[in-house]
Amino acid sequence: MKKNLAIKVEASGTDCSCCSTTGQSATEISAVDPVCGMTIDPATAAASTSHDGQTYYFCAPRCQRAFEKDPASYLSSASQ
Repeated sequence: MKKNLAIKVEASGTDCSCCSTTGQSATEISAVDPVCGMTIDPATAAASTSHDGQTYYFCAPRCQRAFEKDPASYLSSASQ
């Protein structure tokens, strides 16, 4: 089962320890980085990749590389 990672948010600040981004504003439509859990704007995401027909967005290329090494581990934890 594919899970849509786009969500509607109203919060404004988010910290991400994996890429040292702080205070990034969330937009009306955003995505959740499956590696670190950071809420990001797909239009300005640092990286993205497709897996099983779904596009995933990342806060940093480092998160994208981690996901691409073992996507199943991140997707199984996101669905729990």
